Amino acid sequence: MWVFTLLALAAGYWLYTDYEASGNLSGKSYYETCWKLKTNSRGFNTAVPSTPYEAGQWKQCEPVARRALFGSGLIFSGQETGEEFDRLRDSCPNSFSEIPMGGLFYLYVKDVEDEGGVNRLFGMLPAKWSVGSWAAKRWPKCNAERERQGYPKIVETKDGTFSWEKPCPKCK
Repeated sequence: MWVFTLLALAAGYWLYTDYEASGNLSGKSYYETCWKLKTNSRGFNTAVPSTPYEAGQWKQCEPVARRALFGSGLIFSGQETGEEFDRLRDSCPNSFSEIPMGGLFYLYVKDVEDEGGVNRLFGMLPAKWSVGSWAAKRWPKCNAERERQGYPKIVETKDGTFSWEKPCPKCK
């Protein structure tokens, strides 16, 4: 009995911390929040939230997307040339040509919108799980290619700031 209780507490803590990392948004509420931010932003005109609560939610769109993407072991590829860089560019999101200027969450919202919305299971779970699943499905080979080439994972060092998990000898 105590083992079940311990497992339930550990699972509850894990779920709680992932909701915290998701800005306390479920997958469905994250999609709806970021969809509204994306549709209300036009060009260089920034959307104006209608409530303070909405302003706080909108500030979670990009950090949650980055936490989920980097948590899945993905990295951004660049414009460098060479066989290794070409393999990385074929497997991972290209920060110059693939990621919209508005942010990574724009791409997530577009893809989920094209699929008809968040599926029921990911709609109830923390947003980080929904976005992480989307990223792993969109770039399934990126994590393996990153590891193969010897790049460390990217981790959050403090709220909204990301850096290499350990020194990156390949990075200049």
